[in-house]
Amino acid sequence: MVDGKRSGAVTGVKKNCFRIRHHLGARTVGKTNIGCIFNGIKDGKKSLFYIYNVCDHQECYKEVESQAVSYTTGVPAMIGSMMVVTGLWKKPGVFNLEEMDPDPYMEALNKFGLPWKVVENPVPVDCYKTADPSVHMD
Repeated sequence: MVDGKRSGAVTGVKKNCFRIRHHLGARTVGKTNIGCIFNGIKDGKKSLFYIYNVCDHQECYKEVESQAVSYTTGVPAMIGSMMVVTGLWKKPGVFNLEEMDPDPYMEALNKFGLPWKVVENPVPVDCYKTADPSVHMD
């Protein structure tokens, strides 16, 4: 039930989950860029990958009346919950999510509005350096 009405629509669920910060959404402009850099071995060779998503604040506001930060927080949590409830992520005992098959999760990100891209062998950029070394991350 959403606002007293029967609704199974994901948009309705997202809209109600994100309403808390809706007053910020109308005036938030720009985009988020959320990603991870992974390194490891693929086909016997060292590999480096950057998997990321770009989400537009105004597009999110049109859909759920909130900014992209809420969207990029709520949608992955909803998908993870869906994986558990539907049994796609189920093992006996205690386990880490990293032990689960990521493919259904990644497919669901695309389906529910957070399409991702992959860059192989990205060139690292030290863009966080400032004149004040006390705030550097290394």
